[in-house]
Amino acid sequence: GIGTRSNCRNSSGNGMVCMGVSQLKIIALDIDGVLNTREDYENIREHGRLHPSVLYYDQGDFVNVECLNQLRRIHAETGAVIIGTSAWFHNDDSHVGISEFFQIPILGRTNTNTGGGYWRAKGIMEYIQETQPAEYVIFDDMIEGYERFDFQHRLFCTARCGLTRDIANTAISILNGEYDEG
Repeated sequence: GIGTRSNCRNSSGNGMVCMGVSQLKIIALDIDGVLNTREDYENIREHGRLHPSVLYYDQGDFVNVECLNQLRRIHAETGAVIIGTSAWFHNDDSHVGISEFFQIPILGRTNTNTGGGYWRAKGIMEYIQETQPAEYVIFDDMIEGYERFDFQHRLFCTARCGLTRDIANTAISILNGEYDEG
Protein backbone atom coordinates (compact mmCIF):
# COMPACT_ATOMS: atom_id res chain seq x y z
CA GLY A 1 0.00 0.00 0.00
CA ILE A 2 0.87 3.65 0.01
CA GLY A 3 3.64 4.61 2.41
CA THR A 4 4.70 1.02 3.08
CA ARG A 5 8.06 -0.57 2.48
CA SER A 6 6.86 -1.67 -0.98
CA ASN A 7 7.30 1.98 -2.01
CA CYS A 8 10.89 2.01 -0.76
CA ARG A 9 14.13 1.15 -2.50
CA ASN A 10 17.77 0.93 -1.46
CA SER A 11 19.51 4.13 -2.53
CA SER A 12 23.10 3.26 -3.50
CA GLY A 13 24.24 2.53 0.04
CA ASN A 14 22.44 5.52 1.58
CA GLY A 15 19.77 3.43 3.28
CA MET A 16 16.15 3.20 2.28
CA VAL A 17 14.50 5.94 0.25
CA CYS A 18 10.71 5.91 0.34
CA MET A 19 8.54 7.42 -2.36
CA GLY A 20 6.47 10.19 -0.85
CA VAL A 21 2.79 10.39 -1.64
CA SER A 22 3.44 13.55 -3.66
CA GLN A 23 5.69 11.60 -6.07
CA LEU A 24 3.09 8.98 -6.92
CA LYS A 25 1.80 8.92 -10.50
CA ILE A 26 -1.35 6.90 -11.09
CA ILE A 27 -3.10 5.42 -14.10
CA ALA A 28 -6.70 4.54 -13.18
CA LEU A 29 -7.35 1.74 -15.65
CA ASP A 30 -10.48 0.22 -17.06
CA ILE A 31 -9.44 -2.58 -19.42
CA ASP A 32 -12.27 -3.58 -21.77
CA GLY A 33 -12.66 -0.85 -24.38
CA VAL A 34 -9.30 0.66 -23.39
CA LEU A 35 -6.84 -2.18 -23.99
CA ASN A 36 -9.09 -3.90 -26.51
CA THR A 37 -11.50 -2.58 -29.14
CA ARG A 38 -14.64 -3.55 -31.03
CA GLU A 39 -12.42 -4.29 -33.99
CA ASP A 40 -10.56 -6.88 -31.90
CA TYR A 41 -13.84 -8.64 -31.08
CA GLU A 42 -14.75 -8.63 -34.79
CA ASN A 43 -11.32 -10.01 -35.77
CA ILE A 44 -11.67 -12.81 -33.24
CA ARG A 45 -15.19 -13.60 -34.41
CA GLU A 46 -14.04 -13.73 -38.05
CA HIS A 47 -10.58 -15.26 -37.69
CA GLY A 48 -10.65 -17.11 -34.37
CA ARG A 49 -8.74 -16.80 -31.12
CA LEU A 50 -5.33 -16.92 -32.76
CA HIS A 51 -5.57 -13.45 -34.29
CA PRO A 52 -2.08 -11.88 -33.96
CA SER A 53 -3.36 -8.50 -32.73
CA VAL A 54 -4.52 -9.89 -29.37
CA LEU A 55 -3.05 -11.58 -26.30
CA TYR A 56 -5.23 -13.71 -24.03
CA TYR A 57 -5.07 -13.31 -20.27
CA ASP A 58 -7.44 -16.20 -19.65
CA GLN A 59 -10.26 -18.03 -21.45
CA GLY A 60 -12.21 -14.93 -22.43
CA ASP A 61 -10.26 -11.82 -21.39
CA PHE A 62 -7.78 -10.41 -23.88
CA VAL A 63 -5.93 -7.24 -24.79
CA ASN A 64 -4.85 -5.66 -28.05
CA VAL A 65 -1.07 -5.93 -28.37
CA GLU A 66 -0.62 -2.33 -29.58
CA CYS A 67 -2.86 -0.88 -26.84
CA LEU A 68 -0.89 -2.81 -24.20
CA ASN A 69 2.37 -1.56 -25.72
CA GLN A 70 1.11 2.02 -25.38
CA LEU A 71 0.30 1.39 -21.71
CA ARG A 72 3.78 -0.08 -21.19
CA ARG A 73 5.29 2.98 -22.91
CA ILE A 74 3.36 5.31 -20.59
CA HIS A 75 4.73 3.43 -17.58
CA ALA A 76 8.28 3.38 -18.98
CA GLU A 77 8.31 7.12 -19.75
CA THR A 78 6.60 8.29 -16.55
CA GLY A 79 7.06 5.69 -13.81
CA ALA A 80 3.28 5.73 -13.30
CA VAL A 81 1.65 2.72 -11.69
CA ILE A 82 -1.83 1.33 -12.20
CA ILE A 83 -4.82 1.26 -9.93
CA GLY A 84 -7.41 -1.13 -11.31
CA THR A 85 -10.95 0.08 -11.97
CA SER A 86 -12.06 -2.68 -14.32
CA ALA A 87 -14.21 -5.74 -13.69
CA TRP A 88 -10.99 -7.66 -14.43
CA PHE A 89 -9.94 -6.64 -10.88
CA HIS A 90 -12.72 -8.70 -9.29
CA ASN A 91 -10.98 -9.50 -6.00
CA ASP A 92 -8.20 -8.19 -3.78
CA ASP A 93 -5.56 -10.44 -5.37
CA SER A 94 -6.52 -10.28 -9.06
CA HIS A 95 -4.11 -7.37 -9.71
CA VAL A 96 -1.12 -9.66 -9.08
CA GLY A 97 -1.68 -11.88 -12.13
CA ILE A 98 -2.73 -8.93 -14.29
CA SER A 99 0.43 -7.05 -13.29
CA GLU A 100 2.56 -10.03 -14.35
CA PHE A 101 0.66 -10.31 -17.63
CA PHE A 102 0.99 -6.56 -18.39
CA GLN A 103 4.57 -6.37 -17.03
CA ILE A 104 3.59 -3.14 -15.25
CA PRO A 105 3.23 -2.52 -11.50
CA ILE A 106 -0.38 -2.53 -10.32
CA LEU A 107 -0.99 -1.27 -6.77
CA GLY A 108 -4.42 -2.85 -6.40
CA ARG A 109 -7.93 -1.71 -7.15
CA THR A 110 -10.35 0.99 -6.14
CA ASN A 111 -13.05 0.13 -3.59
CA THR A 112 -15.92 0.49 -6.08
CA ASN A 113 -14.54 -0.67 -9.39
CA THR A 114 -16.90 -2.83 -11.37
CA GLY A 115 -19.85 -1.83 -13.50
CA GLY A 116 -18.54 1.57 -14.51
CA GLY A 117 -20.45 4.80 -14.26
CA TYR A 118 -20.91 6.86 -11.11
CA TRP A 119 -19.61 4.20 -8.68
CA ARG A 120 -16.41 3.64 -10.62
CA ALA A 121 -15.84 7.41 -10.82
CA LYS A 122 -16.56 7.75 -7.09
CA GLY A 123 -14.04 5.01 -6.29
CA ILE A 124 -11.38 6.74 -8.39
CA MET A 125 -12.04 10.12 -6.76
CA GLU A 126 -11.82 8.58 -3.28
CA TYR A 127 -8.53 6.91 -4.21
CA ILE A 128 -7.11 10.18 -5.56
CA GLN A 129 -8.21 12.09 -2.45
CA GLU A 130 -6.70 9.41 -0.19
CA THR A 131 -3.35 9.08 -1.97
CA GLN A 132 -2.88 12.66 -3.26
CA PRO A 133 -0.79 11.59 -6.29
CA ALA A 134 1.54 14.06 -7.98
CA GLU A 135 -0.31 13.35 -11.24
CA TYR A 136 -2.92 10.95 -12.54
CA VAL A 137 -4.83 9.97 -15.66
CA ILE A 138 -8.00 7.92 -16.05
CA PHE A 139 -8.63 5.57 -18.94
CA ASP A 140 -12.21 4.39 -19.42
CA ASP A 141 -14.35 3.64 -22.45
CA MET A 142 -17.54 5.01 -20.89
CA ILE A 143 -17.63 8.43 -19.25
CA GLU A 144 -21.18 8.42 -17.91
CA GLY A 145 -21.12 9.23 -14.20
CA TYR A 146 -17.75 10.97 -14.28
CA GLU A 147 -19.36 14.40 -14.83
CA ARG A 148 -20.23 14.55 -11.12
CA PHE A 149 -16.54 14.81 -10.20
CA ASP A 150 -13.77 17.26 -11.10
CA PHE A 151 -11.05 15.15 -12.67
CA GLN A 152 -9.34 18.24 -14.15
CA HIS A 153 -9.31 17.11 -17.80
CA ARG A 154 -7.43 13.90 -16.97
CA LEU A 155 -10.17 11.52 -18.16
CA PHE A 156 -9.74 9.82 -21.53
CA CYS A 157 -12.58 8.08 -23.30
CA THR A 158 -11.23 5.32 -25.53
CA ALA A 159 -14.49 3.71 -26.64
CA ARG A 160 -13.88 3.42 -30.38
CA CYS A 161 -10.12 3.28 -30.72
CA GLY A 162 -8.65 1.88 -27.52
CA LEU A 163 -5.46 3.36 -26.09
CA THR A 164 -3.87 5.06 -29.11
CA ARG A 165 -0.42 6.59 -29.48
CA ASP A 166 -1.93 10.12 -29.40
CA ILE A 167 -3.84 9.43 -26.18
CA ALA A 168 -0.69 7.87 -24.70
CA ASN A 169 1.39 10.93 -25.68
CA THR A 170 -1.06 13.27 -23.93
CA ALA A 171 -1.12 11.02 -20.85
CA ILE A 172 2.69 11.01 -20.75
CA SER A 173 2.72 14.83 -20.84
CA ILE A 174 0.20 15.01 -17.98
CA LEU A 175 1.97 12.40 -15.85
CA ASN A 176 5.33 14.12 -16.36
CA GLY A 177 3.84 17.51 -15.40
CA GLU A 178 4.46 18.93 -18.87
CA TYR A 179 0.90 19.27 -20.15
CA ASP A 180 -0.17 22.73 -21.33
CA GLU A 181 -3.93 23.07 -21.72
CA GLY A 182 -3.52 26.29 -23.70
